[in-house]
Amino acid sequence: MDFLKILKSLKKNLVARSQSKNSKVEKLLIFAKDLEGKKVSDVAHPSRFEEFANKKPNQLKSFVADVVEEDYFGIKKNNLNKPDFEELEVELKVSPIVVRNDKTIRAKERSVLSMLDYNEIAQNKDWKNCSFAKKLKILYVVYEWKKGEKKHLDYVYQYVFLWEPDITQQQEISRDYKIIRDNVLAGRVLSEKDTNFLGAVSKSAGRFPSHLKGLAEQFSIDDYEKIESVKQIQRIKGKHWKEDLISELMKHKRKMKSSKNSFLADHPVLSRELSERKGWVIKQPAFTKIIMNSLSLTEIREFTLENLNKLK
Repeated sequence: MDFLKILKSLKKNLVARSQSKNSKVEKLLIFAKDLEGKKVSDVAHPSRFEEFANKKPNQLKSFVADVVEEDYFGIKKNNLNKPDFEELEVELKVSPIVVRNDKTIRAKERSVLSMLDYNEIAQNKDWKNCSFAKKLKILYVVYEWKKGEKKHLDYVYQYVFLWEPDITQQQEISRDYKIIRDNVLAGRVLSEKDTNFLGAVSKSAGRFPSHLKGLAEQFSIDDYEKIESVKQIQRIKGKHWKEDLISELMKHKRKMKSSKNSFLADHPVLSRELSERKGWVIKQPAFTKIIMNSLSLTEIREFTLENLNKLK
């Protein structure tokens, strides 16, 4: 077999594999679409009903998602940095929407992608080389969340759609990733306010006090690790520094040293005590637009439950 024939054969195999994967993704979407209009109680395994009765209110959001992931799709809970449907490179997300007073809809919250790795960001100029990029082909199952109600078994899975970023969204991710990466390399504490589409969000209750972030960023790692008192800081930085803020910074530093550091992460520039664990997210307004775009809606006033049910 000559070289050209080998190339043609390889190309044919690649095309066949791609078509096969696309066909499997389509079948997955068709299977998932069968969730639309079903209540949580329609999908849940009988053993879930006793579990539901024992759930605390703050555990009920995960309950609605667990029913889809474990009972419907048979996916066991895991913290692996891989897509849920690994062979198809598709991630599964069960996400709530809320209806505003004017009857329009918005995403209730951000869409969480994965944990953020500061060192990975520092090493990769292109976001497509980061692990979160592998989780950007997403099968969304959307349900309506109702404030103050413990009727999650009656919640309805309203809408199912498959999403991956288009060219415009990839450009938005690129812009936001550059901002985040520049801040990491400069040793600045990340803030979700800095970006529009892709966000970096604190992942635990041990987050760094926002009013101290600017103060902390002014220390090198060596200086920060050496300081143990207000006077020491004033010798390094000058007596104009406010004692109350410095004292609070020292208090936070001691707290971090005595903690299990479960909410801290390694950082290429910042001291570990200043580097809180964060996760990659699609920001809430951007996520609302993603759902709207999947329905070919461009105006927020058109984004209502009535239109969702009509257009899905």
